[in-house]
Parts: sequence; structure tokens; C-alpha cells
Amino acid sequence: MNTSPLLRLLLAAGLTASLSVACGGSFVSSDAGEDGTGGGASDEGSGGTGTDGGPGGSDTGGTPGAGGTPGSGGTGAGGTGAGGAGTGGEPTGCCTADATCDPGDLQLESESCPIGGECYSSTACCSTVWCMEEQAACDAIPTCQEGETEVPECPVGSTCVQRALCGTVITCVQGIAVCDLGPQPNRHYVAYSALECVGIDFACPAHTTGFSDVCGCGCEQPDTCPEFIDCQLGTQLDPLCESDECPYSTRAL
Repeated sequence: MNTSPLLRLLLAAGLTASLSVACGGSFVSSDAGEDGTGGGASDEGSGGTGTDGGPGGSDTGGTPGAGGTPGSGGTGAGGTGAGGAGTGGEPTGCCTADATCDPGDLQLESESCPIGGECYSSTACCSTVWCMEEQAACDAIPTCQEGETEVPECPVGSTCVQRALCGTVITCVQGIAVCDLGPQPNRHYVAYSALECVGIDFACPAHTTGFSDVCGCGCEQPDTCPEFIDCQLGTQLDPLCESDECPYSTRAL
């Protein structure tokens, strides 16, 4: 059958509309918007497709068609920029404040806490001190234990402990002192025990130095001094006879 072109066009349009209604859908004319432009007549028309943002670009959805649903925005693949390298700062220095003990407490010479005391360390900035808490005032005094001897300061090479009581601290050398008090021509003793030397104030003559150990304290002349000096008439006098050097050497007149 010969059908005119106009008739064939009308038949095709009617068939398309019938199929659309039968499937439960809404018919959308061929004027539906593309890429966000030109919406169709129906208010259920589909909007344009959003464009994915390129690297570093903005992720914006397409412009919706008139009466259509807005297009979904694309997910951009923008990269994260690398931060610039920072300049290193100056190293932190020490402050100038000095560490101190609490008011009334005793600052110790070392971190060794005296027996009978309560101690702590105090730190400020870059310095640390060791402190003993203030003790209750009383009349008692600390004493060394059996086998210990009180000394003004710990002799070199000895083992010592400190003992504290009523705010007083003493130093005790451990072990029984073995003292050789035989002839010592270069020494002059003012006391013969460390305990007797506590509190003694004495002065040493020129060319001598003070000493103090577990056996006593006093003054001593240099080891180079002779034990005897011949100062008798008729002989060639030793220059030391008229000198104040070597005061503990015996002068034979």
C-alpha cells in the first residue's frame, strides 16, 4: 500500500506515544535539553549532565534544563599542591633563671641525701640543685655511728656518709682510722682526731699549708724541706738558717 510521507510520520508518532504510556513512563518531546540547556515540556524532564572538573578545576554541575532535574556535579581530580620548604628556626636556648631550694631548706653539694633527711631536686631552666627539707628545730645533734669518724670534709680516697638531725649535717668517714702518728718532721698537729678538729680555727705560718684528715689537723711544710738544718758556728751556714722557709725542720745551733 502506498502511504504518503505525511501519513507515515503521523503513524510513527502515534505508535511511539502509545508505547510510552503503556510502559508507565512520561513522554518527553525531542526538545529535551542537552547538556543542561532546553528543558522539555514535562516537569519531569531530565537535566543536563554535569561536567567533571579537571585537575585543579572546579566541580560544577551542568545547568539544569527548564523544568528538569539539576545535573549531578562531576568529581574533580584536583591535586594537592606541595608546601614550600620552611626555614629552620634557631635552637631553643637555656634561660637565665637559677634553680633554688624552697625557703628554709638546705641546698646540698651533691645529690647524696644525708641519712635522716628528706631530700628533693629542684630544676629551673638548665640548672638543677639538690635540697634537704627543713627539719624541726631541736637541741639534739647528729653523731657518727660505730665504725665511723666525724671529719670536717671527706678525705680523698675515703668512703663517707652524711648524717642530719635537727637541721645540722655532719660528715662521717666509714671504717676505723689507722693513724701513724710516728715522726712526721714536715707536719705540725694542732689536734689528733677529726672530731677534735671540728670548730678549731688555726692559722698556718708562711710557706706552710693546712691539712685535715681522720688522724687530725694542723700545718705542714713542703716535702722538700730537710729534717735537720746545720746552723752551727764555724761551718758554712745553710741559707735556710736565716730563712722562714721550712719552719718545722730542726735547726742545729
